[in-house]
Amino acid sequence: MKLALSGWGESLPMYLPEWVVTLAEACDRSSMRTVAASLGVSPALVSLAIRNAHHARLDFIQARVEAVLGGVECPVLGHISAERCRQNQDQPFSSINPLSVRLFRACRGECPHGGKK
Repeated sequence: MKLALSGWGESLPMYLPEWVVTLAEACDRSSMRTVAASLGVSPALVSLAIRNAHHARLDFIQARVEAVLGGVECPVLGHISAERCRQNQDQPFSSINPLSVRLFRACRGECPHGGKK
């Protein structure tokens, strides 16, 4: 988090973009290399994004962070990544086990993140 605060302006930490906080905290809990691998990007890009030192737009890394590290509350599984939520929503009906049936029904009913009704 220290890198993020120094790169984005330590005097205004409350104005750090939410995705940068998520990314920095994930790196603090694990390692930059591990987080980069989970995002499918290079550790250098993660470092540049955290320090606000990238010369190009950060839309791509922001989208990856929000999809992979940003989470949602699943009524069946609890806290999961937004990417896993989308994968669950895309699954066709399967009665292979009770959990699959519960996920299918929840994604199409009670879940606020499910778009397929």
